[in-house]
Amino acid sequence: MELSPGLVDAYWDFDQNGGKLLWGLPRWLDRRPYQARERLHHMTRKYIDSAWESYDWKEPESDWEPHWGSRLSREVAKWMRQKGFSDKAQAGHTLGTLFGVHGNSYQ
Repeated sequence: MELSPGLVDAYWDFDQNGGKLLWGLPRWLDRRPYQARERLHHMTRKYIDSAWESYDWKEPESDWEPHWGSRLSREVAKWMRQKGFSDKAQAGHTLGTLFGVHGNSYQ
């Protein structure tokens, strides 16, 4: 939250507007879904960049740590980097995971 104080608002803005991207409407017709996606993706990318810069890869592996969160997040990020995915793609994957997990657990 320190990296992106508006993350919660950006998340719910994307939740409300992101589905319109599936309609395939051009950006000029409705900019909100594109802006919501880009804002949230930018925040997620800041998180990915910070995690790569801050994590101490020499430390013993644990199930949870403050930069990547769960072991799953860390291992997926390592795999994506080893396979040549860009940090932008990692941010997109992380955003999709965040959206899928949290969007389907909130009532």
